[in-house]
Amino acid sequence: MKNSVMIPQEILERADLSPCVKLVYGRVAVLIGKTGTAILTTDELARQCGITRRQAAKALPELVKLNLVRRHESLSGSGLLRVFQQSAEIEKKK
Repeated sequence: MKNSVMIPQEILERADLSPCVKLVYGRVAVLIGKTGTAILTTDELARQCGITRRQAAKALPELVKLNLVRRHESLSGSGLLRVFQQSAEIEKKK
């Protein structure tokens, strides 16, 4: 499952999310699930999902805005690396 994607049913069925956002969420969720935090570049995420860098860059802030993932402040301001953690809302549902 090195480059796997896991999209939960409740995310998959959401009509307000584009297929690209669902895909990015699925990949980030797998990465977060391994260590609790995902540290990645937009370019690497795009490559792993088979989408453009622009699509990945647009999907990440949308996931944060929807409270599906949250930014970790350890690298705030860094344009190269993005750090995400699981949202508190998602943690409560477990």
